Amino acid sequence: MKFIFKNLGIFDKETTIELGDLTIICGDNNTGKTYASYAIFGFLDTWYKNISFNIPEDELKKL
Repeated sequence: MKFIFKNLGIFDKETTIELGDLTIICGDNNTGKTYASYAIFGFLDTWYKNISFNIPEDELKKL
């Protein structure tokens, strides 16, 4: 999943973060690591709470 930040806090230029199975964000102090983490968490948390997929039980068994 790829996130593109632009004009968000410390990210005045366009910044891209691509999440994989394990993503480690590292860097110097005050470079936006925590800010990016909170932004991604906020997006994913809101998405999870507001979008639901109702899959019938018989369809789940087919998977």
